[in-house]
Amino acid sequence: MGQVGHRLLQQRPLVLDQRGGDGGVLATGEHAGDPQRLLPEIALPGGPLLFAGDLIPASPWLDLAVTSACDRNPEVLIGEKERVLDYMVHKRGRLFLPRDPEHAVIRVLRDRQARYASYDHTASYSRQEA
Repeated sequence: MGQVGHRLLQQRPLVLDQRGGDGGVLATGEHAGDPQRLLPEIALPGGPLLFAGDLIPASPWLDLAVTSACDRNPEVLIGEKERVLDYMVHKRGRLFLPRDPEHAVIRVLRDRQARYASYDHTASYSRQEA
């Protein structure tokens, strides 16, 4: 990772706010004048379930270089996305993908080339499966 990416990781820590109840909200930090990104996390027995919203809306967004055209500061977004994905790998959590046509929920791993990949795909997800 380049000098800029390393510096971004140090400047904007992830904060998990757990005010009562299970789970919490993962805050990634402020960038480009936007308020901090809030990512709801639900604590489940098999690991947390995180709604990553527009940060990671579908499985192709697991590639750090993939961002949306409407992102005003993609350089900062890449650092945020990497921290969230590392957090999910560490917690062995699941990501809810709001716009993926094939998978509703995935788990994430980091391979030997430091790329993110999905596994344990779930096509649909309901409260009963939690």
